[in-house]
Amino acid sequence: MGNLTTTRSNVYAVWMTLGFFETDETGAIKQDADGNLAGESGNETERHRAFYMIDRSIPVGYENGHDHNTQDVFRVKRYIE
Repeated sequence: MGNLTTTRSNVYAVWMTLGFFETDETGAIKQDADGNLAGESGNETERHRAFYMIDRSIPVGYENGHDHNTQDVFRVKRYIE
């Protein structure tokens, strides 16, 4: 039985934070005089947070341009506003 089991897990917990920022026409990130990103001086900062539990032991198909059963790997999805 020792060769059939493992103490390692294929389940991962992932926290994700997505933030938005402005750029100028050259692609450089806009900053104010204090060095803050544009829109961060007050409560204007927009951030989206999410938590996922991903189980890599579930077999899923992968093919460019096609969405097979890739959503099956997500055991938990939580969006935090």
